Amino acid sequence: AYNKLERLQTSLGQLVELEVLDVCNNQLNSLPKQVGSLPLKSLRVENNPLKKVPTSSITGRTQDLLTYLKSQLNDDSLRPTYRIKLMVVGEANVGKTSLVGCFRQEKRKETIATDGIEILDWTEQTTHQNQKITLTFNTWDFAGQDIYLITHQFFISARSIFLIVFNPFDTSLTKVAYWLKLLESKLDKVPAILVATHADDKLCNAAFMASVAEKVKDMYTTLRMSNLTQRLLFVSSKTEKGLDSLRQYLVELALNQPTMGEELPTKYSNLEEMVLDARKIVCPPLLAWSEWQKMGEQCAIGPGELEQVTSLLHELGAVVHFSDKSRGLEEIVILDPQWLAKAMATIISLKNTMVKDGILKDSDWIFIWRSAEFPPKVHRKLVALLERFEILYRIENANLPTSNVSLGSLYSDSHKQHSLPTLNYPLSPSSSSSSSSSSPPVTPSPANTYCIIPALLKSDRPRDLYTFWPRLDCKLVCSR
Repeated sequence: AYNKLERLQTSLGQLVELEVLDVCNNQLNSLPKQVGSLPLKSLRVENNPLKKVPTSSITGRTQDLLTYLKSQLNDDSLRPTYRIKLMVVGEANVGKTSLVGCFRQEKRKETIATDGIEILDWTEQTTHQNQKITLTFNTWDFAGQDIYLITHQFFISARSIFLIVFNPFDTSLTKVAYWLKLLESKLDKVPAILVATHADDKLCNAAFMASVAEKVKDMYTTLRMSNLTQRLLFVSSKTEKGLDSLRQYLVELALNQPTMGEELPTKYSNLEEMVLDARKIVCPPLLAWSEWQKMGEQCAIGPGELEQVTSLLHELGAVVHFSDKSRGLEEIVILDPQWLAKAMATIISLKNTMVKDGILKDSDWIFIWRSAEFPPKVHRKLVALLERFEILYRIENANLPTSNVSLGSLYSDSHKQHSLPTLNYPLSPSSSSSSSSSSPPVTPSPANTYCIIPALLKSDRPRDLYTFWPRLDCKLVCSR
């Protein structure tokens, strides 16, 4: 009480032994529905500007208020969803970040190269089926340098629109073709828009645009792609030429997607609300599937329904989850996609000076993960996770390679069939603390343990390393 609180975390619902909760005389506008599942003997909420809680429940018995909150938690009503992911991809330095800034109506400023992926939302007020709605674009701005392409593939999903951005004055459309082929291989139907920037250039006249359009048409014919939305638009972030047309077409394309306006149970949004709260307190923002099930149960989502809801939240960009049993990724739910993108970018990055020719000593992670987002106690978990994603491979009992030793000598014959790591580190919030008695002791890595990062190896492919390459098709990426 008397703490000037404006909001309570939904994670309060996880305090299953809490018996007394007093939040009187604060600035609360609402109460988390999850409180209704707690075995409270006393719940006091008087003198708060609560808007949606009946006065009788506020001033009445604790059980009456708990019953009301629980009824909200079990609400089976449906709500329409007007959200879609907007994936902005393309080569480096073609204006992707400036374009996203225009969508978000940000003040124009000098941009720097995106490192990894930047995830931001922007909204449009529009009309759908004679109703005024707010359409949300969950926008993913992908770095364009070749080095990042191996990690970008993990984030491609359905319920997305793709903007493939390119500079029309470049003579080659190779990177555009790369993205088109990648998207076609991963998705059944791809709503993609080709966006040519630098439309403010005086050389970008009608004849020039017609020639570019002809080249794009020839490319589509050569690639023989039938599942792509074929649209080419010219824009300038500097003068905003063509931006209104692009924005209008984006809204039109989004509203025509089969999932737009889909009615989903309220409990799904309750779970997403818990995810947003958990991001602030769970470090790293990972949950083992068993912990994720508990969170689902608090929102009245049973085990049978949870897989469907998780897939939906993954496609909407709220969480990251892969149903890949071959690599054990189905055991993990990542609550913050931006955190995973940053974790990958700390390694697969043009700014990385610690990794020499694709090799990193296992004890050097402390020099890469210095920020508060990656405290030392989570380094082992993170390395195991990235190994699951095949971003890196840990090799124990290896000799440091020199200019006279091939990388293949790092591996003994016993490593010829690379096995995936076991995530035997607790991922739940309750066990993230280093002082947790339930946490297994962390065994230090041998002094001669190294991490091999294939995407950062020299362009010459050592023949004896082919067995350890990621299953993802990085041949095209690395040969560019």
